[in-house]
Amino acid sequence: MHRRVPAVRDRGRFVVAHSLTDGSRAWARKADGKVQAVTAAPDGPLVVVERGRNLDGVHRLDGVDGRTVERTDIRRASLGSTRWLGRTDDRYVFVHEDGTTYLRPAVGVPRH
Repeated sequence: MHRRVPAVRDRGRFVVAHSLTDGSRAWARKADGKVQAVTAAPDGPLVVVERGRNLDGVHRLDGVDGRTVERTDIRRASLGSTRWLGRTDDRYVFVHEDGTTYLRPAVGVPRH
């Protein structure tokens, strides 16, 4: 099995996966909106997509073909602008890339 790594291209409108073995493109997927964050996870990439005026969506993608296998909509106001995305068994966790403070705490959002 080839290991793949997700990446964003074309002004944040596409998510692509490349083989870590030979660098070839495994798949590409056009996002529903602007891609805000991409994180590799053991069971497939996690992608935050800005979709509407007040919503962002977290998509867990299939690592083999890039299709969405889980989607959670989140109110944009709860996330802030810059974030790192992680996942626990029952939540998505957002942390500002340059650290957390009293005014910019980490945010946990239940998965559904």
